[in-house]
Amino acid sequence: MASQRPEINRAFPLLDIEIERAGDGRTVTAYAATFGDPYEVSDQHGHYYETINRAAFNRTISRGYSGVAVLYNHGRILGTSTPSERFSVPLGVPLEITADGRGLLTRTRYSKTPLADEVLELIRDGAITSQSFRGPIYRSAAPQRHTSGLPLVERTELGLRDYGPSPWTVNDGAEILAVRSTTELLTVAPED
Repeated sequence: MASQRPEINRAFPLLDIEIERAGDGRTVTAYAATFGDPYEVSDQHGHYYETINRAAFNRTISRGYSGVAVLYNHGRILGTSTPSERFSVPLGVPLEITADGRGLLTRTRYSKTPLADEVLELIRDGAITSQSFRGPIYRSAAPQRHTSGLPLVERTELGLRDYGPSPWTVNDGAEILAVRSTTELLTVAPED
């Protein structure tokens, strides 16, 4: 039996939301991760700061994303690691996943289902405030020392099993950029 790789699960807050009302309102553009900005983590790997290298998802993206699921809260019951029958149903399908200068940018077509409708409405209302990703850790650089005194770990190669909206955040960078529908453009800028 092959050994399992350690996995990370990271959520990033939605600092601004641009709702572009062209189309039918079911395409969401959002960052699932940001690159180069250290954030504090306490998880099964310890208490440390983490940053994601700009090339961390390159190999995963080059293989395509047909196996990547779009799930609310990673398909789990809120506040637990217990799978949720309701949340394990995909919200939609990835149309595009790219690494740009800021982070891992996703464009997702949300399906016409009650759960996807509910999540889209919560995003529009500002009740869902983060985007998240989950995947295996393939490589990390040797830990350095963060200015806080904690270790600073740079993730240099990551996999991607799923991404999607999440109620909790780790990093202050990923955000929903656009939800396309038919009537108007609404932009909510981050507060200074």
